[in-house]
Amino acid sequence: MANKLDGLSPRYDLVVAGAGPAGSATAITAARTGLSVLQVDAKKFPRHKVCGGCLNPATLNLLTPLIGDRQRWNFESETLLSFHLFHLGREFPAVAPLGVAVNRQQLDSALVSAGKESGVVFRDAVRATIGPVTGDVRMVRLASGGRSVEIAANAVVMATGLGSSSCNNATEFARTCTTDSRVGIETIADHSGGTVARGQLLMAIGRFGYVGMTMIPGERLHIAASVDALRLRDQGPEALVREIVAQSGCGDLPGLRTGSRWRGTPPLNSRTTSLASNRVFVTGDAASYVEPFTGEGIRWALESGVGVVPLVRQAAAGWTDSIGREWADWYRQNIEVRQRLCRKLAAGLKRPVIRWMAHQAIAFHPRMVRDFISTIQG
Repeated sequence: MANKLDGLSPRYDLVVAGAGPAGSATAITAARTGLSVLQVDAKKFPRHKVCGGCLNPATLNLLTPLIGDRQRWNFESETLLSFHLFHLGREFPAVAPLGVAVNRQQLDSALVSAGKESGVVFRDAVRATIGPVTGDVRMVRLASGGRSVEIAANAVVMATGLGSSSCNNATEFARTCTTDSRVGIETIADHSGGTVARGQLLMAIGRFGYVGMTMIPGERLHIAASVDALRLRDQGPEALVREIVAQSGCGDLPGLRTGSRWRGTPPLNSRTTSLASNRVFVTGDAASYVEPFTGEGIRWALESGVGVVPLVRQAAAGWTDSIGREWADWYRQNIEVRQRLCRKLAAGLKRPVIRWMAHQAIAFHPRMVRDFISTIQG
């Protein structure tokens, strides 16, 4: 049987580790500029990814140039037309263009396909680890099926997501997370006469987190939540989600069955201590991550994936430390500034007094919900 490492060249202009939106955006964009690109992912494709699966209008605008109109709807999607916030028994609806809810597995596969058509060499089930600098290249160790090889790269982009271990042997890329960081959980349930209608994005806020719910094709309910890690350990995902939904006043979840398959994430609020070092760039969730609310996470990933390419091209021609500083500056000005609002909101939701004050403000000014959506997506 052929190994995933068979047929690889000994050197590439760019090696991209990770095939989520950030990694694929980088691979596609770089390949279209004429760089030789190898993209690998540790998981076997198609693979599931814990994600709310919301693509807001700004995200769709970023996605179209990458996968094209022909492929754009090769994945299941459900148009989202209204946002419904539930807290302390009150519903605060807002009609706003929210984008679509998608099957994340299909979205990532569509991006990989677009990369292949653009000339990217793709291998799944291959784990990449950063190696040393040797002359004018960075070595990358690839492992798959009991074999490993080292290949040379003029530049490397690590887009390996939350909790990645690919940078662990490089101390400059150590990860940090806040002590009170929540974790993400999700499942897909049957939609058995529940409170969620097609075209709605529901958010239920409780003491120990918040739960987002959307309908997806096939009359299924996608449930994604950000929850307190200790409470999750004590209660388990199903009981905790039910508790949060009940506290919010959103109603019951009759389609949620005991024994539903839940998936989880590492701590959500985290970042790497360095964004670049000697021909290596970190981007997407591996660079920094903040709890998103209406699809911001995929937008940040796509923006950073495309945004790093001009500096990747510079690094491929020859590395200088100023390239790393430029990437850190670009990321701060274009991604972290957008994450700041979500970070403040996530911190506020953990504090009962702030939740109550926000509730009262929205009760007097319901338009605040729509204004907030416009601000966070702007």
